[in-house]
Amino acid sequence: MMRLAIWCALAITTLFAALPATAATQRDWADCKADDPDRSIAGCTRIIEARGGSPHNRAVAYDYRGVAWRNKGDLDRAIADYDEAIRLDPKYYDGYIGRGLVYQARGEYDRAIADDDQAISIDARNPSAFINRCLVNYQKGSYDIAIADCTEAITLCRQGRCSPYAQNAAYSNRGLAWRNKGDIDRAIADYNEAIRANPKDAVAYNNRGHAWDDRGDFDAAIADFNEAIRLDPKEADYYYNRGLAWYRARGEYDRAIADYTDAIRLNPKYARAYDRRGDAYFAKDDLDRAIGDYTEAVRLDPKYDSALNDRGFAYDRKKDYDRAIADYTEAIRLDPKSADYYYNRGNAWSKHGDADRAIADFSEAIALDPKDVRYWNGRCWARAIANRDLTQALADCTEALRLGPHDTRAMDGRGFVYLRLGRLDESIADYDAVLKVDPKLATSFYGRGLAKLRKDDTVGSGADIAAAKAIRSDIADEFACYGVTPAAPAADCGAAEAHWKSAETLGILAGYEDHLKRFPHCPFAGLARSKIEALKK
Repeated sequence: MMRLAIWCALAITTLFAALPATAATQRDWADCKADDPDRSIAGCTRIIEARGGSPHNRAVAYDYRGVAWRNKGDLDRAIADYDEAIRLDPKYYDGYIGRGLVYQARGEYDRAIADDDQAISIDARNPSAFINRCLVNYQKGSYDIAIADCTEAITLCRQGRCSPYAQNAAYSNRGLAWRNKGDIDRAIADYNEAIRANPKDAVAYNNRGHAWDDRGDFDAAIADFNEAIRLDPKEADYYYNRGLAWYRARGEYDRAIADYTDAIRLNPKYARAYDRRGDAYFAKDDLDRAIGDYTEAVRLDPKYDSALNDRGFAYDRKKDYDRAIADYTEAIRLDPKSADYYYNRGNAWSKHGDADRAIADFSEAIALDPKDVRYWNGRCWARAIANRDLTQALADCTEALRLGPHDTRAMDGRGFVYLRLGRLDESIADYDAVLKVDPKLATSFYGRGLAKLRKDDTVGSGADIAAAKAIRSDIADEFACYGVTPAAPAADCGAAEAHWKSAETLGILAGYEDHLKRFPHCPFAGLARSKIEALKK
C-alpha cells in the first residue's frame, strides 16, 4: 500500500509569537501546545475563555485546539475551531493550512485546495501550502498540477525556507505523482532526496520500495521494505507490502504468508491482508485455508468484491461450482463493470454444464472489454464443448487470435472447433502451431491425435494420444465429457460418403441430423453440423 507523506505545517508566526501577558498563563499555553490532545484541548479552552487576550492570540489557541480535535478524529469540531481562528484573524496563514488538512482528510479536496490557495495569497514564500496542495492534487489525480506545486515548494526549500521534514514531504509527494504518471526513474530520484532530507522516514522507504517493484528490481524493493519495517516495526502496511513482493516477485509463498500474518497481528481488521494471505495459500494449493482467509476478508468488509471473486476461484478449483457461482454473482452485484467477474462465472457455468449461461457471461465480459483475448476464447470454448453454434465459435476463436496472434489457448480452442467441424487439416495445423510453443499442452496432443485418427493415421494418432496421456492421465475423460472420443477407423466410415450424398439430395434438416447421428466422427460430420446450424436459423 502506498503511503502519503502528510506535512502538517506548524504555525511559523505562532512559533515565534511572544506569549500573551494577560489572563492566559504560561501553563495554559504549555498545555495548549502539548502533544496530548486532551491536555491541549483543556489548555486552549482556558485561553479562549480568558478575557483580555488579543484576537490573534485567541486565533492561535483555536488553531492548536483544532489540531487536537483533528488528532482525536473529531473533524467537525476541528473545522469549527479553524473557522473561528480565521474569523478572528482573516490573515492567519496557519488557520487556512489546518482547515485545509481537515477538508483533505474528509475527502473534500476542492475545499482543501481553496484554503491552500488562500494561504498562498497570504504568504507565497512559505512552502507549507504548496506541499499540502501538491498532495491534495495528487489525491485528485491531477498529477501535473501536483508536480508543479511540489516543485515550487522544493524551490522555496532550497532557499532555506523550510525544515528538513518539509523538504522530505515535498520530494516524497512529488515522487508519488511521478510514479502514478509512470515516470519511475524520476519517482526514485525524488524518494532518494526525501530519504536524504530525513533518513528516518519509513514512508519514503516504503514508497521507494513500490517504485523498485514497478521497475522489476525486487531485491531493492524488499530491501526498502525491510528498512521501513526496521524504522517503524508497528506499521502493518509495510509487512503487507513486503508480503506482496515475496508473493509476486519471488513466488516465496511461505515468506509472504509470514508477512501477511504479521500485518494481521498488527491490524486484526486488515481485510486486504487476509485476502492476500488467501492468495498465497491458494498458490500452495491449500484451498481450505485460502477459503478461510477469503471468508474472513469478506466478514471484515462485506463489500470486498475481489475477495468474493477470489473465494469463488478457490471453490471453482475444488469443483464446488454452485458456491463458486454464488460468490462470482455477489462480486458482480458489487461491481457490475468488472469483465473478469463475468468471465470467471462464465467458466464456472461452462464446467457446470450450463452453456447458455456461460455464453451469456462471456458475451457480457466481451461487451465490457472487447480487447481481452480470454473473453473471446472463453465464449469460443463454451460453444465448442457444447457442440453448438460452431460457426460462431470459430469466429470467436479467430477474433481471439487476431487480438493475440501467439495465444496458445486460443489456437488450441480453434483447433478443437475445427475438429468438431471435421476440418481436420486445419485442426492439425492449429495444434501443430500450439505444440511448437507449448510442447506440454495435453489438450493439443490429444486433439491432434483424434484428428489424425480420423484421417486414418493410426501411427501418428497413437503417438499423440500416448503423449497426451503421459502429460495428463485424465485427458481422455475430459474429451469424453465433451462427447469427443477416438473415432472409428476410416474403413468404418466407408458408408458415410454414400449416406452424405443421399442427405444432400434430400436437403432437409432430418437428413443431415440422421447423418450426424450415424457418422459423428467421419469426414462429412462437420459439413452436416454446418448444414444443421444453417437450416435451424
